[in-house]
Amino acid sequence: MSLDSFEEYELITFIKDYLEMYPLSEIRDIYKLLYQSFNGAEHAISDRETVESQFNMEWSEIETDERYTNVPFNESICIKNLTPPLYRIHLVPAKAQGVNKRYIINEFLRTAGEFPEKCRKKNRDLDLLFRDAWNDFGNAIDTGEIKFDYRDYLEFMYVIESSGWPAMHHSDAYREAYNPHYRLVMEPVGGPILHRYGGNGDE
Repeated sequence: MSLDSFEEYELITFIKDYLEMYPLSEIRDIYKLLYQSFNGAEHAISDRETVESQFNMEWSEIETDERYTNVPFNESICIKNLTPPLYRIHLVPAKAQGVNKRYIINEFLRTAGEFPEKCRKKNRDLDLLFRDAWNDFGNAIDTGEIKFDYRDYLEFMYVIESSGWPAMHHSDAYREAYNPHYRLVMEPVGGPILHRYGGNGDE
């Protein structure tokens, strides 16, 4: 079950757009992006208490920064015609703009539980599609369409295949450049989430 030419075009366009926004991304970061787009956040869930504890600790360490007052914090990582709707909710601008942290926690937990079912309803094996997408990403590197070293791709490919295609952290370069703090949700904050869970503010 490989991607057709139209799906491959949407995939490569998606990756190119991401690299324009995050030009210091490494191959590992594109792997993480595709992994999340096709798998959601189920791998990040143990139990609600642990999720809330980890989130609250991370949230408390985020300093409110006025520079992020008007910065969008909903980032779609849905690949058109391939994956269900999914967003990264960036916590730094979300906190700066007074988003209720409970909205994010609840939606993150809901997404982790429901995203796999939404994938199954598409009647395609997203695990296989994820691997096909990763291979097409490699082909785009090999042909020069995406500017990474193909040898680095092959080395990383060996690591993920030998490890069973695991979830991975961002690269050190990405973390240093972009300070990522986010959670994955199926609906963007500011619309249905606010309606589902109530008002605004931290508590």
